[in-house]
Order: sequence, then structure tokens, then C-alpha cells
Amino acid sequence: MNSGCSKDLYIGFSWSFLFLLLVAVLGVLMRSSTWINLPVAYQHILHSHSHTALLGWAFMMSITGILFYFPIARKGFKILRILLIIAILGMFVAFIYQGYAAISIGFSTLFVIVAYILLKKLLQQIPKTGFDNTFLRRGIIYFYFSTAGIWILGPTSAILGKSHWLYDTGIQFFLHFQINGWLLYAVIGLIFKRIPVEYHPKDWVPHFLDTGLLLGTALLAFWVTENNIFYVLNLLSSICLFIGFVPIILSIFRFIKEEMPRYTFLLQLVALGLAGKLIAHAFSIDADFLLKLQYNRPLVIAYIHLILIGIVSIGFLWNVLQHFKQQLGRIFILGAFIFITGFYITELLLTLQGFRMYENSTATMLLWLFSVFMLAGVAAMFGSFLSIRFRPQQIYNFC
Repeated sequence: MNSGCSKDLYIGFSWSFLFLLLVAVLGVLMRSSTWINLPVAYQHILHSHSHTALLGWAFMMSITGILFYFPIARKGFKILRILLIIAILGMFVAFIYQGYAAISIGFSTLFVIVAYILLKKLLQQIPKTGFDNTFLRRGIIYFYFSTAGIWILGPTSAILGKSHWLYDTGIQFFLHFQINGWLLYAVIGLIFKRIPVEYHPKDWVPHFLDTGLLLGTALLAFWVTENNIFYVLNLLSSICLFIGFVPIILSIFRFIKEEMPRYTFLLQLVALGLAGKLIAHAFSIDADFLLKLQYNRPLVIAYIHLILIGIVSIGFLWNVLQHFKQQLGRIFILGAFIFITGFYITELLLTLQGFRMYENSTATMLLWLFSVFMLAGVAAMFGSFLSIRFRPQQIYNFC
């Protein structure tokens, strides 16, 4: 792949939007389970939904964006991308068909191995200096780190059983470093690739975020042991994250104020999403709340969606518009607006449910309705993106 190659960007982003569309369809199906009998087990759909969201939409968007700046050999990249797409589509179908079993585990293993190879090649390309490069490099390292949680699932399931605390901890470990590490770092790195160096925060900022991320694993230990040492470590994690994220939020707002970039509202929402993450961590001061949190499904889902949609996905949409702002029109913007509106309303409903402030059949109906809303937004963005036509004066870098 050549740096600045619009063709590879277009192909990568197109596949990413397809995976997001599949995720949205499964989301609506799960919300429909209250009224209809699903053709397959709810848990199977949930597994397919989460794997396609993390390893399809989010991973492909991250990789495509990074490869624009740090190319690897085009022939090698094409083979790896084909294998990734096969693995993602295989996981999508296999998890729906059988849940966690031989076929789905096989495709998941293929994905991880190919991702290892691709990310290693990228890591060799990315410089060790620069605020943006630091985030991209460390994000890749956290991807490797996160997969330790996957590799322990097989032995744990076979020896101790899926009901053992180590099995759940392995999944939580994977999600922690995937979402708060790899994906969050990747989108921050890509955003600051488009922001001039004079707006970049100081070099000490990533160190506080790294410390907060690593100490955040203490929450998993606190849930298992209820030992106050892990409560204190988790509290220190929240403090470190606050110190690290505040300069990033301020830098984004200063860039917006002074440069007034196009599609400012998306950058503003990313910064607000980061602020929302800090507010969520502020509740860690209450030890009793932390212990109950692991059983509070609406709040856990709300937090995961806050990171994956409110920060990561919206950050990706801003990145897409920076690359294709001349070709994408009003339909894409309208789709993004519908998608984001649906997200914020479902986020509010889930939060209210989590705090026991709104629990009735109306909430279930509204969650379903705005999941459909989000699906419509994704469909509009996907259709708009596929309709891009490159005029001769626009394809100087269309490799």
C-alpha cells in the first residue's frame, strides 16, 4: 500500500461500513427479542454482534486509517486484508449458527493470527516519536496484550468450566485492553494525525493514561476478591486517567476554537465522550457501587457503547470525512446525524435503567425504536459511501 492511496482507503472503509451495518442489524434483532421468537439463540446473536463490532467495524477502521500513514508492502497487505475479511465474515455467520464452538473459534483464531502479523508490520513502520505516533504504537501493543485474555479461555473452559471466575475475568481483561487500550488509543492517534503539532498535548500525557489503563485491571480483581487494596488501585487509575485525558480534551477544543475545522460537531462529540468517560470513572469512589456494577447490565452496556460509539465510532466518522470530504454529500451527514442521535437517546435510556430511574415497557420499546433509528443512519452512510465517484481531478492519489 502506498501512503495516501485513496483506493485502499475506500476499500477498507467500505468493508468497515458493511460490518457496522451487520452490527446494527443484529442490534435491532436483539432488541426485538421481547416481542418475537428469534430464529437462533439470543446469546449466539450477541456473540456475533460483539465480535463483528470489535473485530470487524472498529478493527478494520483503525487498520485502514493507520495504513494510510504507514504503508506496508501492497501485495502482502492485500493478502492479509482478504484473510481478515474471510475471518470476520466467518465469525459473523459461525457465532450466529453455533455460538462458541469449533467453527467460530477457528475463524477467531485465524483473525488473531492475521492481526498479529499485520500489526507487527505496522509497528515496525511507525516512528517512536510524536504524540500521535506514540498513541498508535501503544494502541497496537495493547491489542497484543488484550489477547492474553482470549488465550486463557480455552484451558479455563476445559479445566475449570465456563462458570469459573477466571473465565469471566479473561473476557473482561480482553475487553478492557481492546476498548480502553487498542481502540481508544488508535482513534486518538488518528485524530491527532489530522491536528497540527502545535495543538498536541505534552509528552507526559500518554504515561498517565498508560498508568491508569494498567491500574484499571484492579477493578477485575476487586470484583473477585473484594479486597480494599484493589479498590484503592482502581481509584488511583481513575485519577491518572483524569490527569491524562483533560489535556487531550482541552487540546481538541483549542484546535476547534482557533482552526474551526470542517465537521467540528463530530470532534466536539469525541471530546464530550472523553469527558463522559471521566464522569463514569468518578463513580469509582463508591466501593459499594463498584461491587454492584458487574451485575448492572444496562450501565455496563452504556459504558461500552460510550467508548465504542460515543468516542471511537464518532472519531472514525470524522476521520472518514477528512479523507473524503469532497466526495461525501448530505446523505452521509444526515445518516451520521441519525446514527448519533439514536446512540445518545439509547445511551440515556440505558443509563436511566442502570440507576433504576426508568423501568417499564415504554423504555424497552424506545430502545428498540432508536436501535432501528441507528440502523437507518448506518444504512444511509453506507449507501452514500458506496456511491462515491472519483472525478479525474480527484484521483491523483487513487492508486
